[in-house]
Amino acid sequence: MFKLNFKLIICLLTCLLFVYSGHAQQTQVLMIGTFHFENPGLDASKLKSLDIKSAAVQKEIDNIIAAIVKFKPQRILVEYPYQDQSKLDQLYQDFLANKITAGLNEKSEVYQLGFKSGKVLGLSRIDAIDYRMNLTGTDSVMKVMVERKQDQLMHAIPEYIKNISGNFNNLVQSGASLTNILLAQNTQTYRDADLGFYTNLLTKAGAPNNFIGADVATQWYKRNIYMYSLIQKKLTPDDQKVMILLGASHIAALEVFFKLNPAYKIVELKDVINK
Repeated sequence: MFKLNFKLIICLLTCLLFVYSGHAQQTQVLMIGTFHFENPGLDASKLKSLDIKSAAVQKEIDNIIAAIVKFKPQRILVEYPYQDQSKLDQLYQDFLANKITAGLNEKSEVYQLGFKSGKVLGLSRIDAIDYRMNLTGTDSVMKVMVERKQDQLMHAIPEYIKNISGNFNNLVQSGASLTNILLAQNTQTYRDADLGFYTNLLTKAGAPNNFIGADVATQWYKRNIYMYSLIQKKLTPDDQKVMILLGASHIAALEVFFKLNPAYKIVELKDVINK
């Protein structure tokens, strides 16, 4: 009886996958990972500033928005606390009415790419999907590495952060365009390296019976899978094309989740810019 039920379950799952992949309309998800345009200095990696409001960068932003508009997303979801949706609604309405958007930095990617794209597209709302969490235990991770004399790991973690900052800062100093910086942050190589920090480095910290490193990595994944949950709950069957605008590290995690879901098809920034 158990074998029969097991086979039946496998058969049903196979049929569902067939329906999703072969017949059901897939929601196209344009995923744009960014650095924080206003450079608030909240991330572990300290990045040099790029003059977002300069004429040259604003022209680039206009071109990126034109590519987004051509994609025609019916919904834009951004990195803003989900519980403050009503506040974001008011900020966006103020923006549409050409009023001062007090409480949102005009240099931010939410304003420059989210709000501006939404206005051109005629969207009445921008969706907040950020689930804020403070990563606790990072000091404890360093402590257990010291106790365990994990010198190589203690060197690898700050070296990783230094490399992330260095690669970005080198792009800025070399005069790379905003477009090329964003394209660089939306490559598979960048995303794999980003996730590797949590999955491959932090999880090594401590003795076999100490999982503080894994706990910190778990908190990071928890934040992102909560955001993924919010996205799925907000989207409707009518949303055939959507755009998700988040920090590049969040997009790295979300890409994994979306790849596992046959109801969605990932669209990359390079795919819309190069059209």
